[in-house]
Amino acid sequence: MAVNTFDAMTQARASLIRLHPFFGVLALQMEYVANKPGISTMATDGSKLYYNEQWISGLSVAEVRGVICHELLHAALHHTMRVGSRKKALWNIACDYAINPMVLDGAPESIKLPPGGCLNMDWKDKSAEEIYDLLIKNGEEAPGDFIIDLMDGEFVSEAEALTQEARWNVALTQAAIIAQQAGNLPGAFKRLIDQISTPKVDWRAQLRALLTEFSPQDFSWARPNRRHLSNDLILPSLTGASAGKIVCVIDTSGSISDEILQRFGSEIVGIRDSVMPSTLEIIYCDAHIDHIDTFENGDEVCFEMHGGGGTDFRPPFAHIEKADEMPKCLVYLTDGYGPFPGQAPNYPVIWAMISEVQPPWGQIVKIGD
Repeated sequence: MAVNTFDAMTQARASLIRLHPFFGVLALQMEYVANKPGISTMATDGSKLYYNEQWISGLSVAEVRGVICHELLHAALHHTMRVGSRKKALWNIACDYAINPMVLDGAPESIKLPPGGCLNMDWKDKSAEEIYDLLIKNGEEAPGDFIIDLMDGEFVSEAEALTQEARWNVALTQAAIIAQQAGNLPGAFKRLIDQISTPKVDWRAQLRALLTEFSPQDFSWARPNRRHLSNDLILPSLTGASAGKIVCVIDTSGSISDEILQRFGSEIVGIRDSVMPSTLEIIYCDAHIDHIDTFENGDEVCFEMHGGGGTDFRPPFAHIEKADEMPKCLVYLTDGYGPFPGQAPNYPVIWAMISEVQPPWGQIVKIGD
């Protein structure tokens, strides 16, 4: 029976507490906004849930619950913040495929989804990132009439984004505890809680700390920083040991996706702006060196993949040995599957790894989400 009352959303949310306490607890975390212009169905920006009352009136009570749970998982799993450089509509579809089996898990009668949603039970335990890669591999595109329900929220700082992420992680854990006490926690959510409960090291912070350690900064007011003079800001410039070279090597054998390259590249640019080396050299290497870019302090840095053959980590180190200037540090982004040089060089090396391979020497930073 269709719901056409004004308080359909209120009824659905209230009944979730009784019927599915996991989602009921999550539903309390969200601010609900009715009839926002441009919203024809239901959508979220990660902090608010927007819905169209006219569309809601055509759904059954179970379907209203299902769409609410769908949007709650989008927000709780940080889908609006995980899109990166992916195609937004296709990312939205991948996220839908990832969460719809979770919505229906353990609640076949009380929670339903409207017809036509993205549902493939063969992808039940896959992440949105894995599904997105499968969609790209299959050459799929988002249909022209696909309704995007992942909205761009208001601009927030990195600190605010981390706070929002932490808030949802706490809410997920609390929801799981309450649902478990009620004897109503499906297996999919048990696995989810195990994932978010596992302590993680922020690879970005670790990489910054290591590079800063290897490139100590010393400031002088004798020479103002020319990069800020055009803005009428007189700031000290870096002097002494910090005016060195940093080398980044990108494994182009095919294991590094565009998404990983963009995340790694943006972090390297941020570190470059903090450490301010005299030169940033980027080497692209598969079984041999395919391309080298050199950026001086103040240049705009870009990353673009080259090559795509086998893997050999030795050519960049041989290239550096012939150079006039040794680097302050070398950062190598790779999956680690290839021959390493037999001996460590006399400069620091950071292996930015996307696998569990253990290099024979050097510092290791695990690149993850």
